[in-house]
Amino acid sequence: MRRHFVTDAFKLLWDKIQIWVKTGDSAEFSRIWDEISTDPLAPKSLVEYLKTEWIPVSKMWSKVSRQNWHIFEEGDTNMLIEAYVITSVIQIYD
Repeated sequence: MRRHFVTDAFKLLWDKIQIWVKTGDSAEFSRIWDEISTDPLAPKSLVEYLKTEWIPVSKMWSKVSRQNWHIFEEGDTNMLIEAYVITSVIQIYD
């Protein structure tokens, strides 16, 4: 994301994006995205990047979509391997 704008030059926008990513409220998520996507001062390349690369996969990063997920739903990387190993070891010693 930082390849599409300089965060220091757009401090308010960067603050808004950080809130957007962390919010668990779907209405706030939609409101902030609307503000970002219609802000005439926001770099067009950033808005287009978010629209094409982030919004379609928002279930992977948005707190709105990730609430109450089981650990196996949270990722598909080493975290799953570690969780599998830990639960397997616990089952062996139980």
